[in-house]
Amino acid sequence: MTRVLYWNIEKFASNKIANPSKKRQRGGALKQNQSSVQRLAYINAHFGITDALGAVAPPDIVVVVEVTTGYAARGILANGSGPAGALTLLAALQATTGNPNWRLVPPLQTGPRESVAVFYDSTDYVFTGPWQWPGGVGPAFDPGGMAPPPIADYAAPFVAPIVANAVVPPGAAHNVGVAQNRLAAATAFTYSAGLAPGLVGAIDFGGRRAPYWVTFAQLGFGPGPRPVARNISLFCVHSPANAGAGAYLTALNDIAEIADGPLAADEVRVVLGDFNVNLLNADLARTRNGSYAALARNGYTLGIDRPGGPPAPINGWLDYFATHIRRTGNASYWSTLTQNQYYPGYGYTGTHIVQNFYSIDNILARYGTAAAGPMANVTVLNGVVGSNYDAIVMPPGAPPIGTYNLPIRMGNLVRFGATPATAPAHSAGRQAAFRGWNNYGRIRSTSDHLAIVADI
Repeated sequence: MTRVLYWNIEKFASNKIANPSKKRQRGGALKQNQSSVQRLAYINAHFGITDALGAVAPPDIVVVVEVTTGYAARGILANGSGPAGALTLLAALQATTGNPNWRLVPPLQTGPRESVAVFYDSTDYVFTGPWQWPGGVGPAFDPGGMAPPPIADYAAPFVAPIVANAVVPPGAAHNVGVAQNRLAAATAFTYSAGLAPGLVGAIDFGGRRAPYWVTFAQLGFGPGPRPVARNISLFCVHSPANAGAGAYLTALNDIAEIADGPLAADEVRVVLGDFNVNLLNADLARTRNGSYAALARNGYTLGIDRPGGPPAPINGWLDYFATHIRRTGNASYWSTLTQNQYYPGYGYTGTHIVQNFYSIDNILARYGTAAAGPMANVTVLNGVVGSNYDAIVMPPGAPPIGTYNLPIRMGNLVRFGATPATAPAHSAGRQAAFRGWNNYGRIRSTSDHLAIVADI
């Protein structure tokens, strides 16, 4: 299996985790350079998760969306503080895991102001494109197109050892014999003739972010040269944050590269990201039975899925699915005389802006006949109350509990180290402590999303 960690880290850039400024951090007594170090430490904790037996279970691939960049065109090399932050995070991954073999797929622009960073452990994974790189700032190109340009290495800073330079081995689905540092992710797609009748050729994403397609060959066991065991496609998605998100999610199944088949026997396709569509919206036709239905009918299994209608009383059921958390000033960890708040959300999940905005991130997977599925051990990683969600023996409505363990990352474990079924009563001291920088303030300052990990 391949352990994939996906995270929308809000407006990810170098200042998020390596800010040189000594100005005061908003919401805390620390300076900005100190607070950025603490955010990086919080992110690093996700690379040290443990399995059900307590053994450290680091991911094999890490996907970060919402990496900031200037914008020229899709497929152009990302620039500015976003890629710089990705390079800092790569070094942190290597140091935290004690594994110097982590590499970074050079981030490319997917749409206005945004790119994607994909990190992989080159011990067992080979980056295979699927596109190629012409040098300079690009853009990346499809090697199967008409008259493709010559390929070339990436320029600094995306050189070895940042980018692996070993050639792609036989058995890979793409670019056999080509050096990895001359390959690129894909940012353009075509319509599926069978699923999008009347629509032909390249898809125009307009002002929306395009998916980000990255492929890997997973190496099997044995003496070198090790054989290719599986070919993995990751389609990294950040849907529009507006009313068109549901239609965008449905239309992913009109993309030939995602939808067409049959899959090769050793092929795994994974669609993951921030879909901005709430799985738990009360209107089933718009969510599980609507927006996700096309991909589900096409063989994609949802990693986070609703088992049915909510229980009565609903208590904390919604929060087990939640991947989005509130702004610090609107988040709570207490009950009042008129409102009980339940584990694991306690009033900090969702948003104060959009009703029913809970489970908006997900991982979906589809397998070839010999690709070693199905997906397993899907876990929402929640540093506020810790993961997995095992504090209640019999939670209401059979929600997803998760498998992997991320310890509570709140600073005040005397007050927030216990996770009762119902939140304690409100007090001014509890409110101030919870929203303080060393507790929820630092976690929310890192991102408005929780990470997801799964074995695919």
